[in-house]
Amino acid sequence: MKIAIYGGTFDPCHEGHLEIIKRLSKTFDKVIVVPTTIRYYKKNAQMFAFDERFFAIKMKCEKFENVEVSDIERFVDSDWRFIDTVRKLTSGQIMTACDKYEYYVAIGSDSFQKFETWCDYEEILKRAKLIVFRRPGYEDNFPNIPHEYVEDIDIKISSTELREKLRKEIYEDFDEMIDDITFCKGFEDEIENYKF
Repeated sequence: MKIAIYGGTFDPCHEGHLEIIKRLSKTFDKVIVVPTTIRYYKKNAQMFAFDERFFAIKMKCEKFENVEVSDIERFVDSDWRFIDTVRKLTSGQIMTACDKYEYYVAIGSDSFQKFETWCDYEEILKRAKLIVFRRPGYEDNFPNIPHEYVEDIDIKISSTELREKLRKEIYEDFDEMIDDITFCKGFEDEIENYKF
């Protein structure tokens, strides 16, 4: 059984995330989507609480039969790293050729450029194979790490850009970027006046 693990803050979730999930669901027997805790270096940028992000992505993934949204990081402490999630999801086992489960970790090319800075990244590679989705604007100067590409995702959007637009109350192309107003807590008055 081929299992893909796709982690991210999904702060907020957008059509690029959903396109990756859709493509993974067509390729793998099972996809585990993991809304992660906001890492210490992103704390100041956080917009939505874990439960808001978890339930929003869970709702979006209901249409995929082989996709599970995991709350494994809901109550973790600040020392938790992605390797801890991978250990838990892979039942603590290092992959061997005779395993009945084959794990993959899906990441974007932006994350792949920094992959060697991840805590215990070598162990991640022992537990799972890497699948990299190319993102517009990121060159191919990647680390020399075994990986395979999935088709390019040609959606020019990022959660960082969405957060900035929400904070500045810029709603141009808003309906294309966020198709569920549950992401917009605190902006109800502005949204009511916005024409979708």
